[in-house]
Order: sequence, then structure tokens, then C-alpha cells
Amino acid sequence: MKKLLFTLFSAFAIFSVASAQSSDFKPTGNLWGYTFGDYYYMSHSDSLGRGAGNVQYKPFSTGNNGTNNFTTANAFQIRRAYLGYDYQFAPKLTSYIVLADEQNLDNNGYNTFYLKYANVKWSNFLPNQNLVIGQYTTSSFAATPFGTEPLWGYRSVERTIMDMHNMDASSDLGVALDGYLWKGLSGDSIKPNVIGYSLQMGNGNSAKPESDIFKKYRLSIYTSLLQQKLTIGVYGDIYTASNSPVISRVSTYKGYISYKTKKFKIGTEVVTENWSNGATLYTKAHQDVQVFGWSIFCSGKILENLNFFARLDIFNPDINYHASDTVHSLVSAPAGIIKPSYLPVASVTATTPAAQNYVYYTNKATSTQIAQAAIFSRQIFYTLGLDYTVDKRFHIMPNIWVTDFKSLVNIPGATHANFDYDFVPRVTFYYLFNGSKSVNNNGMDN
Repeated sequence: MKKLLFTLFSAFAIFSVASAQSSDFKPTGNLWGYTFGDYYYMSHSDSLGRGAGNVQYKPFSTGNNGTNNFTTANAFQIRRAYLGYDYQFAPKLTSYIVLADEQNLDNNGYNTFYLKYANVKWSNFLPNQNLVIGQYTTSSFAATPFGTEPLWGYRSVERTIMDMHNMDASSDLGVALDGYLWKGLSGDSIKPNVIGYSLQMGNGNSAKPESDIFKKYRLSIYTSLLQQKLTIGVYGDIYTASNSPVISRVSTYKGYISYKTKKFKIGTEVVTENWSNGATLYTKAHQDVQVFGWSIFCSGKILENLNFFARLDIFNPDINYHASDTVHSLVSAPAGIIKPSYLPVASVTATTPAAQNYVYYTNKATSTQIAQAAIFSRQIFYTLGLDYTVDKRFHIMPNIWVTDFKSLVNIPGATHANFDYDFVPRVTFYYLFNGSKSVNNNGMDN
């Protein structure tokens, strides 16, 4: 019976695809890629090496010694290189694969590629609805042209706030439905041009193999108004994370709005992430954690081939934190004392009364900023720069990259512990090859 059902299903699938093809259809493929990177000069670095998640210049900070916060670093650097191939093998069926180098190093220290995306898309399997199976782009910030990453437009300069702080990955393995609940031409009025959505179920482990039994569910809904000048969207996800000896349930919610004209655009997003049993107290009790982030961005035209851009982020790893809370790792905290791994051994001893004011977050998951062993601090990130468009597919962008850190606890004896910053002037470059590929994250679309 199973063999018969499998044979009938296979025959039906082959017939469906074959019948959908017109006699003049010819499969087509498209090889493409893009790269961005910088020449950077780190003129000042945070003395405690703060900046967890995907914060770019944490590896070059001076947190390994806690004394010299003026160490400089400068280099030419490629931060991302994509090599992709699109192949349409039927009128409604398209496959998509991307190999990515995102500063991933092999055992010898060389850059290496990994499989970032690999999926098949069945377009209009129902009217205005698409089905995607495989390693897809997540809907948290990048899946559609109406997500916050393309609305920001300068991924080559920096990730969006959710991506920057590991609140979600940009890819996942699973199944997704996306499409339009409404689509029409409304002119320059408040009536929407589109109302779209994306519903996804995946492993929740980015491009890595699944490591537990839990799944992550994502839903985004957006609308575009005023001839797609105004975009409004909401997003939410939920999943369960192993956090031995307890289970953490995690939910994320985001709202955003963007307005764009031919000469100027501005947008903002607000996001919160809630962890049940997210932090481990010194008493071995558990407490919830609430992450909060807010970002505002803008860009505009100065000349035909010269734009400006700017962005400000405010990030708090736990708005519920109280100075009396002491958080540690059940695995590495010595009995009777809490010694953060990012401080010198001599900084904390069993006779130090202030030791109870030190903070160390347990490694409970790899998919969020809270999991990083970094000092507990608020972060303010900002960048501003110019975008010289040599060609639509080649940009040169001088800019500054700055993150301020403000500790939520006073750390006596640690130089620049309570407030410090990273300051990095850069010249960023971005180029894309293959003229038939649409340009993503292209600033003001020069």
C-alpha cells in the first residue's frame, strides 16, 4: 500500500509540474554574487571587550587584559562574499542556492564558505501564495522587500538591530508560506497597495544542523501604502531553548515603519525579546529576561550619485535587571564567589566584598545576545557616512562606526568599566556582479 501511494503521489507531482509547463518554456539559470568590506582603523576600543552577538569589532577590543583601552587595529577586510545561483526549471518552480563567506575561518585561519541558502519555491501554488521548502531567508528582517533590512538599505554598512544582537538568524531550515492577502493599485492614497505576510516553521538553528527537538515559528505581516512610499509591519516569533536544568521559552515581537521618497527615506523599528528562566541567579534560582532594542535610520540624496546615511540604535539586554541581582554560570562560577571570565583573575577574589556586584550570563543558547559572556551593559550604536555610487553595482562609502557601552553595575578597580566605547573610521566598498540580478540593499537605489 505504501509503495502504491508513493507511486501515485510521484505520478501526480510529475503530472502537475509537466502540465504547468507551456510548450515554449525553457529552463533558465542565473549565476550572481556580491561582496562588501572595508578598510577600517580602530582608533579606540572598549577596555572590557564588550559587545556580544554580532557586534563587529569585539575581537579587536582590549577586554583580554582590562587595562589598555587605546590599542588600535587597522586592516583591509572582506565582511561578506556571496556566490549564488538561481534556476527556474518550470514556470512556477524556482531553486535558489547561496554559498557565503562571512568571516568564517577554517582550522588554518583561512576564510571558508558555508551553505547559507538552498531552497525551492513554488510560486502561486495558490493565487498570490508561495510555498518555500529548504534553507530559506527568515522573515525577521530580510525575507521580503518590505523587511527592515532592505528598508534600511545599507546592510553593507551594518546589520539591523535584531541581526546585530543575534535576536534571530537570517536563514533557517524548514518550510514557509508567503504571499499577499491583498494586492492592487490604489494610487497615492491611504488605501494599501499590498498587504503581505510570511509564515515560517524551522529548526531555529540558522544554517547549522538541528541540535534539539524544538522548532521556531515566525510570522510577519506588513502593508505598503501611498504608492509604496509608506511601509508598516509587525513581526513575532516563538521557540523553546534548552537551558539545563530548566527550559527557556523565548518570544520576540517587533514593529516598524518606514517612509520613502525619491530623495529621502526614514524608518524606525522597536523590538523586544522575552526569555522565561533566562538568567541563573547566584542562589541557583532562575529569573526572566526581557531584551529591548530601538533603531532609527535615514538616508537621502545629496547629488545624483552621492547619498548620505545615518543610524542610531539603543539596546538593553534586560530591562528587568536590578542591581541586587547576581547572575552567573552554573558551570564555571567557583563556590562562594562570582568571577566573570572577561575580567583579570586578580580583579575578583574570595575576600572581595564587591564580588556580589559582578555579573556573568550563563551560556544558555547560541541564538541570542544574552548567551554571550560579556559584561552586562546598555549599548548605543551609531553610524553615519556618505555613499558615492560609482555605478549602481559599485559603491564606495566612507563612514564612522561607534558603539558606547554603559555598565548597569559599578565595577570598582576596572579601568573604563562603567563607560567606554569602540570608535572605528572606515571606508566601505560594495559591489555586485551579474547585470541581470536585481540589486538588494542598494541605498537610495541610484
